[in-house]
This record gives sequence, structure tokens and C-alpha cells, in this order.
Amino acid sequence: SCTLTKNKIHNCDKSGIYILMTFEAKINCNEISENHFSGIEVTNAQKVEIVNNKICQNKRAGLYFHTESVVFCESNEIVENKNANIIMKEKSKVTMFHNFIARSVGSGLVILTGSGCKFENNVIRDCQNNGIDLCNGDIYASNNVIIDNERSGLYGNGHIKGYFHSNKIINNKL
Repeated sequence: SCTLTKNKIHNCDKSGIYILMTFEAKINCNEISENHFSGIEVTNAQKVEIVNNKICQNKRAGLYFHTESVVFCESNEIVENKNANIIMKEKSKVTMFHNFIARSVGSGLVILTGSGCKFENNVIRDCQNNGIDLCNGDIYASNNVIIDNERSGLYGNGHIKGYFHSNKIINNKL
């Protein structure tokens, strides 16, 4: 296991933090910005906790989860990342509570290729694409605010499974 706490991670050639094939990692109270790939990338790792971080202005994504990773994210500020603020793919399973997700050049949250997300009490706002892109993935979403995105609040394509309850999806443009 590993723990990263109260670090400033900035301007790395690839991802700021890269967790590969690890069982139990904790990433807490870090500032992660302006990395050339993602702020935090998680590949084929289990029991990864990402809590109370500021993740901004990374060139691919703020958070990038793939290859059957299992991740818990809570109380993070994930803003102004390029392709999307959060991308999950290749059967990753992610739980997200109380995150602020905003001002991405792409979408706020992208769920692809068999991944699933439990998404509760989050805010997605002011993204230049969709609030949530769901393409061949699953989501359980409740009590979220998805507001003022340049395209749809929620976009679904391909084989999708979704449950939406008590969300506020307001003033999205398309």
C-alpha cells in the first residue's frame, strides 16, 4: 500500500500520480496541476482512495481510471482539465461522493467500455461539452447538480444502463 498526502505535484512529463497494479493506495490533500497527461491515473489497481485533492489544468484528464480499477473519490475539486475532468474505462468501478467538477474543455465525467459509477451529491458545471458522457457504461446517480454545460447535461450512447434519482439537471445548452 502507499499514501500520498499534502504534496504539490506540478508539470510532470506524463501523469502527476500514476498508480499501477496496486492494492490499497490513499491520495489525500494534494494539489495536482498542469501535468502533460492526467493529474491522477489509475491502472488495474484496487482499493484506491482519492480524497480532498485539488486537481486542475492537466492536459488529458484530471482523473483517468482504466483496466478494471476500483476507486473511491470524495470531496475533490476537479476543474479545468483538457479532454475531460474524469474518464473511466475498461471495466473500472468508481464511487464518487461530494466532488466539485467544473470548467473542463471536454465533458465533466466520461464513462466508457463497461465501466460503472456510483455518483452521489456531486456538482458538474460549466464544461464545454456534456456534463456526463455515458458510452457503453453504467451509472447510478442521485442528488447531483448538473448545470450550465455547453452541450447536454447527460449524453448516452451504445449499451448503457442508468438509474437517475433526485438530480437537478438545469440550463444545459443542447
